[in-house]
Amino acid sequence: MICIPPQARVFAHPKPITAESDTDDLISACKAMGLDPYSGDLFAFKDVEATRIGVLAYDGHGFE
Repeated sequence: MICIPPQARVFAHPKPITAESDTDDLISACKAMGLDPYSGDLFAFKDVEATRIGVLAYDGHGFE
């Protein structure tokens, strides 16, 4: 289970991400938006078919 700190913000990536994208691709997408993926904020991504949503979260030890 992901514990979300009360000060965490949630950002939604505006463009769809392919299912083949790995963590490094998602980190790069966050940085391209000018955001810090290691900040503890949550980053939401949708797939190309818009049927699934993935969330990238850094908990201080690794990404979930």
